[in-house]
Amino acid sequence: GVVVGAALGRAGEDGSAGAGVPDLSGPEPTLQERHPDIHDIPLDMIDLSDSPVHDAADYHKVSKAEMVAGFEKLTQVRRWIGQGATDQWLYDVDQEARERGMAEAQSHHNLYRVFYGDNAIKLEKVGDRYRVINGYHRLAVAQELGWTTIPAKVINS
Repeated sequence: GVVVGAALGRAGEDGSAGAGVPDLSGPEPTLQERHPDIHDIPLDMIDLSDSPVHDAADYHKVSKAEMVAGFEKLTQVRRWIGQGATDQWLYDVDQEARERGMAEAQSHHNLYRVFYGDNAIKLEKVGDRYRVINGYHRLAVAQELGWTTIPAKVINS
């Protein structure tokens, strides 16, 4: 794996990750190579008319406040993926913060897994729009925060 060093930036004292650029010299595939099926989908093309999410009481596994905080980190994760980050690099970037007690659920690596891994938002293309298979809570938060696109896996039927 890639070691996060001074050239890449380190996790800040406040637990935020540095603004470093991933070192692409290792043999591990980039996240873009690993997940070619994840695309940025325009939110206005996603049908949310049947969403069960209407207010903060509809958030059960993860609170709405935690999801909003996650979206702040997702902005950086997306930037790093565009720069060629690897799975190991995203894990390593939060090492110091984890050592100081940060929960794995709050890590950049976890945000990657939630949006690009097995738990990615899944959509079905129906005509020129998308039907939600899973991810209503994340889509509701993205919409509320004014995001225009969201990473999602499109399932063809």
